[in-house]
Amino acid sequence: DYTNYTEADIQEAAKLLTGFKTTSIDDRHNPIYIDPDTNLFRGRPVYSRHNTENKTFSHRFDNLTITGAISADDMWRELHEFVEMVFAQDAAAQYFVRRLYLHFVGKQITPAIEQNIILPLAQDLKVANYEMKPVLKRLLKSKHFYGQDDSLEPDTVIGATLRSPWELWAHSMSMFEVSVPDPVTDA
Repeated sequence: DYTNYTEADIQEAAKLLTGFKTTSIDDRHNPIYIDPDTNLFRGRPVYSRHNTENKTFSHRFDNLTITGAISADDMWRELHEFVEMVFAQDAAAQYFVRRLYLHFVGKQITPAIEQNIILPLAQDLKVANYEMKPVLKRLLKSKHFYGQDDSLEPDTVIGATLRSPWELWAHSMSMFEVSVPDPVTDA
């Protein structure tokens, strides 16, 4: 039991994810299966390799049972139900808000910050159907971000974590796998 899910939940999720092949490209090496919502490659369902049993999750997910798929197209329904189940949990929203907080505000989340900042923002995130922009906007405009909420922990947030232009550039170069030219041979 890992507080928000159990080992059995992991096993059921693994069964649900069986049968998705990730090498779906055409003769020009372009991905065939593109997610219509994100325009990202999503793999190809292979029903013969999918676990078609019902997947029953623990009390952490209210003992929800996701009915096994009956076709390759139905595998998407199963996956959608799984994603909806995970994102319905308060812990999912709290996780995302904690990550935002650690990235933009500070390196430590105290019990007071958890109660007064993380939990309300996590609730806002769920209400906003996980749209990050309004939650991030609220966090970055908050008195806490600017160290002006002395009621929580005075002077612990002043100088909130913002990335320097150099750090943003370096992370972007790394993420997009851009090679840096050799200054000697390609000035």
